[in-house]
Amino acid sequence: MAMLAGAEHTTGYTHTCKTLLEKSQAKLVNFTNMVISLGKDDPRRVIHSFKVGLALILISILQYFRPSFYAFGDNIMWAVLTVVLVLEFSVGE
Repeated sequence: MAMLAGAEHTTGYTHTCKTLLEKSQAKLVNFTNMVISLGKDDPRRVIHSFKVGLALILISILQYFRPSFYAFGDNIMWAVLTVVLVLEFSVGE
């Protein structure tokens, strides 16, 4: 099959990478816009999500460096993480 003069060859690795990057960028922009609109509607939810993320990071780091739940096993760690994730920001109201 002969290619027309001036027509671009749009198949192959470079086209796939370009398409993947464009789709990824579009998804990132949509996600950013969604987070911005969520923050404008209720800033407490965004703040709460950062607090939960920080708590999970701290618990994971502390568990990694100094496992203090030898008597209870690993299940207690999963119980703590589950409680942190399940609690809503409005529980104490």
